[in-house]
Amino acid sequence: MQWRQNATARTARAGALVAVVCAAVTGCAGGEDNNATPITTTTAATAATTITTTAATAGPGSGFDPRSVPLSDAELGEFPYFAIPAGFENPNTPDPIVERDRVPVWTGDRLEWVIGKVYQSLIYAAGDAGFSKFALMEAIDAAIDDAGGARVTESKIPQEVLDTIDRDVRVAYSSGLGDIYNGTVTTYLVRRTDRHIWVHVTADSAGGSWMIVEERVDADGN
Repeated sequence: MQWRQNATARTARAGALVAVVCAAVTGCAGGEDNNATPITTTTAATAATTITTTAATAGPGSGFDPRSVPLSDAELGEFPYFAIPAGFENPNTPDPIVERDRVPVWTGDRLEWVIGKVYQSLIYAAGDAGFSKFALMEAIDAAIDDAGGARVTESKIPQEVLDTIDRDVRVAYSSGLGDIYNGTVTTYLVRRTDRHIWVHVTADSAGGSWMIVEERVDADGN
């Protein structure tokens, strides 16, 4: 994908998103609400298969199980496997791929702390076009479907769960995590015999963010 500098106004919006995320890192901490209302994932019809989970507090052995997603044997190419869809771009210098780190992935009932290779990027409309969240999510849904993956959840992360994410992680992955404090998070999983490929997406009316994580797994336990 060819990366290019976008207009000043678009870059300013991208910087504003990072500023919102960084402000939330230092100012969104709050007390835990033990009576938080369970959140149910959205099950709207989309191109990607949806794995429905309920975001009630999960006890041992309950909640989302990656093995509920069918194995994929689609041709994927090289990491990060997915490109920003046509009509969209990252207006800033691309973040370098991190070869190994531990990052949170929202499954609708918990944060799954995934260890592996990490790619992250802002996503804005290309050129002078207006941004469409619908068009972005439609394109990502189709790409995940082509890769044999499934949508795990589209739901908001409760504040008490957000508070468990270390500040260092929030700052280091602000471009990929996006505005997880005010909007919903859409998570996808492409399950292979030797790896899990997690895709985290957030978007609003102005732009979006995504993070792709490759987690190596034991084929016998997959």
